[in-house]
Amino acid sequence: NFHLGKSLKLFVQMWSFTYSWPRLTPVSSAASPTTPGITIGYVYDPNTPYAWAQQAHAAFPLTSLVTSQASKHGMNFDEVDRDCLPILKKYLQEDVQPVDGDLCRAPQPIAWS
Repeated sequence: NFHLGKSLKLFVQMWSFTYSWPRLTPVSSAASPTTPGITIGYVYDPNTPYAWAQQAHAAFPLTSLVTSQASKHGMNFDEVDRDCLPILKKYLQEDVQPVDGDLCRAPQPIAWS
């Protein structure tokens, strides 16, 4: 068992919930492609490529694609997200959809050589 203990057990449980049975047909989305909303993509996200946000936006064309230049994964409501927070708050509180293509600026990521 490679001495992974509890982490291996948790992994196997989570894996079995979603991948234990092969499916012959793709799983469809629970949402309609005409559902409005927001897709937020991070250009420098280390976990999910920005191309995935673009693909999600293409699958749901009535969403607004908001691009963040932050080099992180997910919105933590910190200083880096100061440009995105007003956009998200306005949508959630006032139901005002942002302009498709909005950009949230962030400090340039550090490049190590």
